[in-house]
Amino acid sequence: GKSSPAYVVTVVICNTDPRLITWLKDTFQIGTVFCRDFKNPGESSKYNHPRPCYVWESQARAGQWLLEGCLPFFVMKKDQAQICLEMRATYSDHRGGSKHHLSLAVLSSREELKQKLHNEKQRTITMEEINHGMA
Repeated sequence: GKSSPAYVVTVVICNTDPRLITWLKDTFQIGTVFCRDFKNPGESSKYNHPRPCYVWESQARAGQWLLEGCLPFFVMKKDQAQICLEMRATYSDHRGGSKHHLSLAVLSSREELKQKLHNEKQRTITMEEINHGMA
């Protein structure tokens, strides 16, 4: 049969200064570090960048742990973090569970949260929203 879609909460921080990425790895003792070089002269892309981007990435439980611990300190990414934590709440605590046995309600909830996160990432916050306490 057809398998269910997979949804994985992944926390990604990119910066052109490797000191931030090193600090994240040293401070939290989790995550994967790598470098993305977006310079590709033959391709016109929104991802072209004149300098390499250093990346720190953490997934699933480790990402959840990080988001829960840092949530009170987030300013700009708080709404995105809360959506990711809502997504993680749809996972059971035991390891080895099969994604093939998820209920339609759980799959639907995860898809809605994925769309909600995508929309939040595209959202532009205005000064008017800030001034009226809507952001």
